[in-house]
Amino acid sequence: MATTKVTTDVTDLSGNTGGLVWAKGTTAQRPSGLGESDKGKIRENTETKRTEVWNGSEWRLLLEDVVTDADIDYLIVAGGGGSGNSYGYYGGGGGGGGFRSTTDGNGGGGTSENKFSVSIGTSYTVEVGAGGAGGATNPSKGTTGNDSKFGTVGSEIISKGGGGAGGNDATGDGLTGGSGGGAGGNDQVRSGGAALTTPTTMGYAGGNQPGGSGMAGAGGGGAQSAGQDGGQGSSGGTGGAGGAAKSATITGSTVYYSAGGGGKYGYFSPVNGARGANGTGAANSGDGGHLQVDSGNGSSGVVILKYPDSLVLQLDSGTLVKSTSSSVPNYSVTTFTAGTGTISFVSNTPAPGSTLDFLVVGGAGSGGGDNSGSYFGGGGGGGGFRTSITSDGNGGGQTADSALSIVTLTNYALKVGNGGTYVQSNGATDSGDDSIFGSITSKGGGGGGGYPNGAGQNGGSGGGGAASGDPADPAPAAGQAVTSPVIHGYDGGQSGSGSVGGAGGGGAGAVGSNNSGATGGAGGAAKASTITGSTLYYSAGGGGQRALYGSQGANGSNYATGNTGSANRGADGNPGVVILKYSSSYSMTIPGGVTSSTDSTSVPGYKITTFTDTGNATVQVQFTN
Repeated sequence: MATTKVTTDVTDLSGNTGGLVWAKGTTAQRPSGLGESDKGKIRENTETKRTEVWNGSEWRLLLEDVVTDADIDYLIVAGGGGSGNSYGYYGGGGGGGGFRSTTDGNGGGGTSENKFSVSIGTSYTVEVGAGGAGGATNPSKGTTGNDSKFGTVGSEIISKGGGGAGGNDATGDGLTGGSGGGAGGNDQVRSGGAALTTPTTMGYAGGNQPGGSGMAGAGGGGAQSAGQDGGQGSSGGTGGAGGAAKSATITGSTVYYSAGGGGKYGYFSPVNGARGANGTGAANSGDGGHLQVDSGNGSSGVVILKYPDSLVLQLDSGTLVKSTSSSVPNYSVTTFTAGTGTISFVSNTPAPGSTLDFLVVGGAGSGGGDNSGSYFGGGGGGGGFRTSITSDGNGGGQTADSALSIVTLTNYALKVGNGGTYVQSNGATDSGDDSIFGSITSKGGGGGGGYPNGAGQNGGSGGGGAASGDPADPAPAAGQAVTSPVIHGYDGGQSGSGSVGGAGGGGAGAVGSNNSGATGGAGGAAKASTITGSTLYYSAGGGGQRALYGSQGANGSNYATGNTGSANRGADGNPGVVILKYSSSYSMTIPGGVTSSTDSTSVPGYKITTFTDTGNATVQVQFTN
């Protein structure tokens, strides 16, 4: 490929209206061997969808503006009204739930509403209305559906529930709602429920009952059209059809909502009215109750929000059930299908200096047990070792993970895994617990094999196998270093047949050693970390038990207590640790009950927060600046 070297200090591309194309690829395809002289190299990371720059020692994000507010689209559909009940016939169809939208016009022929402006960090209400119940007794009206809402707490945008349908005669008038319920049939003239016009028009009226002898019920109103009057057909015994459902395209596909239910047949002609066109009666459709299908209950509503993918939606409180998709390019679409609560938005665009480095070490596995407490068990595996410090690399001889982006006011999951618990009993073993920060999980170390015949357990690093006990039995297997989510440790060693020493557990820095006759195998070496500005070692494997004890992994004995993720022979594994290094311009919000400390002096310009105990539970932390 031909190359052209530009020697001028200024390159003028102002006459072009396209885009500048430069190097791009995945994180794994970053060029290797870069140093200080390569500072300023720039590329597009196709995995993170961010532009990154080499700063002389590592890849960092190019400066990007933080989003503080945005205008978003919504669809708010209320629960449909229940159908009327009258001895199996005459009952009207339930009204469809109110339909309010910024993209497809409102129900009842209304125009689209204005987009809703959201601000970062502000709480907003979301509530999904349930469908109204069908009439429970003979004769009785259906119940009006429940409202759905979204918006600023205390002044939400409300879609009104669909009106319940009439039963017959004295109970025959349909109820008002987002769309009105259909009138019940039989002899008397009865009115369908009106479509509410407050806070705005969002549906159509239910059908009326013109009166006569044994007349059928009317259809409930839908978001797209009114319900058909009852008393159809030559004898007036055919039920009125429900009003049509209305289409919405907010998700990138066309989906229909808020059909009216059909009216029940009359005395002389057992022909029911049809459900409104494009209605389904499915959950979250907002359709009105139809005949006695599902006991005539209306369908639940739905709230759908479409917002730029520069924002992240988070649940703050309540019982909301949601799912989020990227079905519309450059947008996220979140669908709420049940519950009530509050949400807020945070920026998905990192601020200047908004990446952090980490070390996440899982809890170590216990030594393998035996009845006497001193013989033949395998050593525990060290906890998995994952870091973003390029020069340190991950356990198991692997390259480091990428640094993580900081998004303020966003919850990050954090957990410090406990070490495995040693039990003085034949065959006992216990692996360590995982440690977590955000998207990074370091697996707990595998427990050492318990005597007799105990295999080492798989883990961040594998546990060492125990002796078989019986010379006729094969040697138990060594524990393996897991490969998912990534390799971040080494395998444990394998012992032998008979009453020989147990094998050493794997460490983050080396494989655990096999036994040597009666002597237990040494644990795999610990691995160095420099994230704190000093060199400290973590995740040594535990030595196998005797005949003669095996030694703990190299450097493990220097840091054999505390939060090192290092294993021990014939004892509990040590707990893991989570260490975060981030710009001094940030502060962290840490919940109560968590043991942590922050160092603001060892590495100029950075804070280093070390977490040593979360009660083996996952907690949520946030960053502010």
